Amino acid sequence: ARGPEGDPVALKTLLPTSAADDKARRMFLDESALAARLRHPHIASVGARGEHEGVLYYVMEWVEGASLDELSQAARRQGRPLALPVLLRVLRDAARGLHAAHELRDEAGELLEVVHRDVSPQNILVRRDGVTKVTDFGIARARDRASRTTTGNFRGKLRYVAPEQALGEAPDRRADVWSLGVVLYEALAGETPFESPHQAAVLTRVLMADVAFVFGPEVPRELVALLRRVLTRHPGARLGSAEAFAEALDGVAQRLGLEASPADVAAELEALLGPALVERRALLRRGPLQEATVAEHTSPSRGVPAESGVTRRPGTRLAGRRILWRSVAGAALVAAVAALGAARGRNATTSAPEPAASPTTPPRREAPAAPAAAATTPSASAVVLPAAAAMTPAPTAQPAAQPPLPRRRTPPPAASSQAPW
Repeated sequence: ARGPEGDPVALKTLLPTSAADDKARRMFLDESALAARLRHPHIASVGARGEHEGVLYYVMEWVEGASLDELSQAARRQGRPLALPVLLRVLRDAARGLHAAHELRDEAGELLEVVHRDVSPQNILVRRDGVTKVTDFGIARARDRASRTTTGNFRGKLRYVAPEQALGEAPDRRADVWSLGVVLYEALAGETPFESPHQAAVLTRVLMADVAFVFGPEVPRELVALLRRVLTRHPGARLGSAEAFAEALDGVAQRLGLEASPADVAAELEALLGPALVERRALLRRGPLQEATVAEHTSPSRGVPAESGVTRRPGTRLAGRRILWRSVAGAALVAAVAALGAARGRNATTSAPEPAASPTTPPRREAPAAPAAAATTPSASAVVLPAAAAMTPAPTAQPAAQPPLPRRRTPPPAASSQAPW
C-alpha cells in the first residue's frame, strides 16, 4: 500500500477467515493498540488503524532493506561471516529499541511490562540507510492487554525463546535479553546453541542442555564472556535488561576498535544485498502495491476507531487476494500429500506381498499419484503480492469427447499362488 504522500507502507490485516471471530478481532485490535504506543527510532512505527470491507488492518512503517537473517545468509553465501562491527551495531540498536518497549508506561506512570517474546533475526530489520528497526510485536505481552496468553501456552520461535518462556511461564524483559543472546550466538557460530531438525529435540535442549561456548579464534573472548552472562537459564543470574546488553556491546566495540556507524551498516547491506534490493524496489514500483492507497475515511464497522482506511481502485480486493494465496497454497499442500500417500502405497505393495487372489477378486490397481504442485508464499516481513494476471491460472483446453468403447466380457482370472503383479 501507499501512504498519503505516496510512500510505500506495510499493511497488516486480520485474516479474512477470522473476520467474524470476535476473539480474533479483539486480539488484533489489542495488538494494534499496543503497537501504536511504541515510539522509538529503533522500533518500526505503526500508524493508522481501521476496518475496510470487513477486514481489520493497521498501517506499519515500510522498512526498505533486509532482515538480520537475510544479511547473515548473504554473508555465508559469500563464504564469510557478517562484519563484526556491523553485527555489534545492529544488535546494540535492536537492544535499545527493545529497552524502550520494556520501559513503556501507562498514563499513571506504571510500567506496562511489555515483553516482545519473538525476538529473532527475522524480526530485526536493517534499513538501507543503516538504521536498525525491531518489528512484529504481534505476540508481545503487556500488563494491560485484553488478550493474554494463558499460562502453560507457548508462543514464539522455539530456537530463540528463554527456558522459562518455553515452559509456558509468564516471561519478563529478561526473556528478550536471552533471545538477543541467542541471535548473537547464531551470528557468531553459524547456528543456534540448540539446533536440531526436530522441534521436540530443540525444546529438550533449550530446557536441559548446557550451552557450548565454543567459537573460532576470530570471535573475541569479551563477546564469549558476554554470552555467558546472557545465556544462563536462571533469569535472576542473567543480564537484567536490554539496555545493559546494549551497553556491554558498546564497551566491547570501544575496547576492541569494532565501532561502526549507520553508514558502515548501510555499506555492508549494499555489498551483500544491493542487487536484490534494487530488484525488490523495481517489483514494488510495478506491482499491485501501486493500486492501494491509504487515505482518510470513516470506518463504521463494529466499534473500530474511525482513524483512517484504505481506498482501492476498482477491481482490487485485499481479502480476495489473501484468499487466493491460501487457495493456491492449500491446493499445493493437498496435491503434495496425495503424492506422498500414493508413493507410500507403492512402497508398501513392493515390500509386503499380498495373499493370492481368489477367482472372484480381480487384481488390485494402484491409483495414479497426483502431481505435486509448487506454491510460493510471500515473506512475513515484506509481503509482495503478484499481479492479478500472474495469479490467474491460464485456461486449459478441454479434450474432445471420445465415443464410448464397446463393453467386452472377460472371464474371471484363474486362481494362482503368485501375487497378481
